[in-house]
Amino acid sequence: MDFGETYRLMRKNKNIPLKEAAEGSISAAQLSRFENGKSMLTVDQFFRCLENINVSIEEFRFVQKETSRDRYQEDVKRLEVVINKNQKEESRALMKELYQRSTSAYSWPLFLGDFIYYILVLKEDKDFIGSDTRVVRYLHQVEEWGEMELRLFSLFCFLFEPEELYIFSKGMIKKAGSYLELPQTQRLYFDIMYNLFQVFIYRKKLAYAREILQLTGQALEKKVDLLFAQIEYLYNKGIMCYMEDQIADGNRYFDQVLSICRIFKQKERFQQMNMLIDLWKTEHKDPDSTPLSLNMNLYL
Repeated sequence: MDFGETYRLMRKNKNIPLKEAAEGSISAAQLSRFENGKSMLTVDQFFRCLENINVSIEEFRFVQKETSRDRYQEDVKRLEVVINKNQKEESRALMKELYQRSTSAYSWPLFLGDFIYYILVLKEDKDFIGSDTRVVRYLHQVEEWGEMELRLFSLFCFLFEPEELYIFSKGMIKKAGSYLELPQTQRLYFDIMYNLFQVFIYRKKLAYAREILQLTGQALEKKVDLLFAQIEYLYNKGIMCYMEDQIADGNRYFDQVLSICRIFKQKERFQQMNMLIDLWKTEHKDPDSTPLSLNMNLYL
């Protein structure tokens, strides 16, 4: 949701007419164009319009992030369906829609569209490396990474050449480690670790995957109270056992995963993990068919 759309939502929720919201700053017609995405306001005009509806910039940004999160979650659910069911035409249609909704060169709809595109490429060419893709170039050009860049790195780490990814991961794990300090931000760290492990396994870099798994275990020992992180850690331990041909040990970890999901009544997570575990059990002997799953939590 863009600025104008968010502003209109908040203004209408307060039952404030356009004329009153625009008073002393701009015309009602100009504010209407802003709300409909047809024009922009200066910083001074925007702040005055916020004052007119008694909304702080902090409140505005919070509402905008929450509404963006809702829209993103809808997109991700649609994306997961078309990707997991290998619906190529539906995937391309969603990709086109996301590109059309993109408002800048660095917007989430654009990056989600790119994600679909490169996953489709990877399905056709399992050895595909996207070192010169838009998102990788963007990550290389940013000197100081924030939350957005860490999220993009987590989501698109499969595009990196494995050796480069390992080098990158050293700095990114240290950067993301600061998010372990607060319970509400811990998920970012474990999303990155899960995706890195999955990609290193997919690329058959077991030493790197083993190191990521060890670091994840050490982080969980710091009294991290995140059920999903515990579940995914055990799942990845099961995968490592399978890769090392320790199938019985792997099955014990997989059973623990499903048992935890049952005990804590995680029905949706149980279905997801059961599907992934079945893939490993049926395809682990095929060297050309290593499953790859990625967490897509772009918001804290």
